[in-house]
Amino acid sequence: MKSIGVVLIFILSISSQILAQIGDLKPGFDIEEYKQIHYVNFQTNSDSGNNYSQPEHFKQIYRSPIMGFDNRWDLWSDGKIGVIAIRGTSPTANGWLSNAHSVMLPAQGKIQMNESEYFDYKLANSAMASIHTGWLYSTSFISKGVLPKIDSLHQKGIHQFIITGHSQGGVLATLLTAHLLHLQIDNKIPSDIILKTYTSAAPKPGNLYFAYDYESLTQEGWSY
Repeated sequence: MKSIGVVLIFILSISSQILAQIGDLKPGFDIEEYKQIHYVNFQTNSDSGNNYSQPEHFKQIYRSPIMGFDNRWDLWSDGKIGVIAIRGTSPTANGWLSNAHSVMLPAQGKIQMNESEYFDYKLANSAMASIHTGWLYSTSFISKGVLPKIDSLHQKGIHQFIITGHSQGGVLATLLTAHLLHLQIDNKIPSDIILKTYTSAAPKPGNLYFAYDYESLTQEGWSY
């Protein structure tokens, strides 16, 4: 039995090393990595294009139109890694309506986005997991634009993505990460895509069962 345990430890160690060597993104908190992502968030939450705290390596390659509850997101890249940065609450009635619409919905299901579009989602496996309704709707609109951009960059050889946001942007980044990881589990997006998430000042997106599920998907240093 002792030899089997040694073999299992060796296998887990090797698989962990292989995972860490895929591209430039590695599990664990990286202060320099987060510093650059913090600068990205500063720019994403600025409407003036302030030159203060510009990221050193990442360049903005796309800014989405306003959508949903006054939501917006940016796409940045350094040629190897794509960064999806989601804006926080805007100072408008629509922006705050997303926060206030706090009834909880099951973490799996379908919601109607408009007269003709629906969002099929799975953000947790547990039937007891539930999530904030307003932020789910915002995630549905953001996801609609994000998925084609991920596919486009993937075709160009970019398989690594950081998802980030501050405040409301942070909670939407968490829900978007959960959505993308479950799409990957269900073979709806490529298995070689690597996702890492950094959020700041993010409110709680769901109940404890959602938290357990999300933690199991991102454990060992893939979400902060």
